[in-house]
Amino acid sequence: MAIVHPLAFLLRRVLYSIVIVFMGQSEISMLLGIFILMFTCVFMIAMILIEAQWEDQMLNLQHLFNEIWFYVLCCFLVCFCGLITDVDANIMLGYIMITWLSTLIFFNISVITCDLIIFIRLLILRYRVQTRNIMIPVSYTHLTLPTICSV
Repeated sequence: MAIVHPLAFLLRRVLYSIVIVFMGQSEISMLLGIFILMFTCVFMIAMILIEAQWEDQMLNLQHLFNEIWFYVLCCFLVCFCGLITDVDANIMLGYIMITWLSTLIFFNISVITCDLIIFIRLLILRYRVQTRNIMIPVSYTHLTLPTICSV
């Protein structure tokens, strides 16, 4: 099962490339591309729920959150493909998508920062333990005193 996630990651990037290349040719190819992206999101959500890829629960939740977020973004893109024809509604939807992506970026930066802080705290703790073990003073008085007394 360990090979499934990297293969899914690679397959998604290939699909994203194909969708981006052929998306601008017609409205049907654009809708088809978005539905392919949505299908890959659903597939990844199912894989995340079936098998936790990382030992850290926070990373698994972040991965799940990102996939759900991306799925909703694809739903917004479907609305841009001709379902909403009003210009003002499209502009408002564009601002909603920008806010949506900004929130996702902020969430990921926050999770990465929290993980970094935890890592730095563990690193400092490890350094303190190592320096404490190195700098323990050793007294040799108990070894030299009997030698001096026996002379």
